Amino acid sequence: MERLQGAARPHGRLDSELALLDALGAGWRNRVAIEPEPVGSGVVAQVHRGVYEGRRVAVKLVHPATRRAVSEDLAVLAFLARAADGLAPSIAKFLDPVGLVDDFSEKMGRSSSMEFEADALRKLRKNFSREAGVAIPEPFLARRGALVESFEDGLPLAECLRALEGAPEAKAAKRAIAARGLRALLKMLFVDNCVHCDMHSGNLLVRPHGADVAASVARGAFDLVILDAGLTLELERRDLVNFVDLFAAVVRRDGRACGHLLLDRARYHECDDREAFAADVDRLIKAATSASDAGLSVVTLGELDIGRLLFEVLDVCRRHRVRLEAKFATTVVAITIVEGIGRNLDPDLDLLREAAPFLLSRAALKAI
Repeated sequence: MERLQGAARPHGRLDSELALLDALGAGWRNRVAIEPEPVGSGVVAQVHRGVYEGRRVAVKLVHPATRRAVSEDLAVLAFLARAADGLAPSIAKFLDPVGLVDDFSEKMGRSSSMEFEADALRKLRKNFSREAGVAIPEPFLARRGALVESFEDGLPLAECLRALEGAPEAKAAKRAIAARGLRALLKMLFVDNCVHCDMHSGNLLVRPHGADVAASVARGAFDLVILDAGLTLELERRDLVNFVDLFAAVVRRDGRACGHLLLDRARYHECDDREAFAADVDRLIKAATSASDAGLSVVTLGELDIGRLLFEVLDVCRRHRVRLEAKFATTVVAITIVEGIGRNLDPDLDLLREAAPFLLSRAALKAI
């Protein structure tokens, strides 16, 4: 994801100026100034340094061909989904191709909407306003294909890791970054119900509070800056409760409970052997950890691959004809991205210890 983000071909200066003209009108030069060369270019948009009302800003401009290309591609996917629905209705009942494409279309539309991203940034900033050590850009203006937001200083995660090489505090610093990123995701999932679904390393900056990067980060004196909120997700209450209960059962290694939860709360299924389904889910969870005799006191990222496990659960659901909601798959992707970063930084990070306060708070709220 990081390579895709940095390697996309930028559009030209004229297209940037036309985007600003379209968004801000004829007097746009009196409101914002941008550097001619972008600092980064992704699949949907590119980002320029700039100045807006005396502030240093980042100006995000959607590529001119993006919306047209996305619209055309989604039309093809919608046609194929409807065709699959008509040609194989018995399979479509539980795979729901039309629903999956509709959900994907909504997310792609949002990812190229600067107004939606600005709203998402405001929500994330509000949710993390009292959370020390996590920073979100502030949006100042969003219109059509342009977003003007605060310019956030910091080291891209890959560059920060290079700076840590050889430092005696490197292990502690990596552990601190992994823990902060995981806690941020858990808070989004279990407290805020507003999940940034694209937290790959290219969208994360580390901003040390001191000149010595390794020493500052190791003692927790840094901000984790989360960029690019174009893909965020809020679950309906029913789906949120289902996901939290399922996640808790996975962390407890209670595979049979996972299986029964999936069946009891599925919107649709044609599973004809409830116990076989629960047993298949249980086997997946038991196989996902090598420390089954160690009890429940420690579940590390190196030991339990939540992302892979949840993808395998999706496959079991397919084989047993159990339909899961499209947003479940998106949430799985969000967890997998952050979990992968966390595992590379600190495979010994205790998932149960980090998740327990959030799971307990959700349980307390449900009991009220």
